[in-house]
Amino acid sequence: MNTRDLIQAARNEAAVFDRDDLAVFVVRGDDRIRFLHAMLTNDVHGISIGSGNHSLLLDEKGKMLAELHVLVRDDDVLVLTHPDTRAPAIEKLDGFVVADDVEFETL
Repeated sequence: MNTRDLIQAARNEAAVFDRDDLAVFVVRGDDRIRFLHAMLTNDVHGISIGSGNHSLLLDEKGKMLAELHVLVRDDDVLVLTHPDTRAPAIEKLDGFVVADDVEFETL
């Protein structure tokens, strides 16, 4: 297929892009949406299943810790970030889990 055909197929059907520049982690648990909504800069409650948005994770002083792409699925939330910020993001988020039903898993 030439480039024009590939672009046309992506517009009309589906496309898969290799994003090895991003690291992924999954957020599971009954409180995942409420928890992420409280922790990130963008609305998570309003994301419909199968959709996502761009958000930031900030520290207590407003310093950016991670740039995130949040993708809501039926039973979990996929979070994509730069490989260097995945572990610190999970560690920061996990530090705020108290009585929340939230679990993190790297992929």
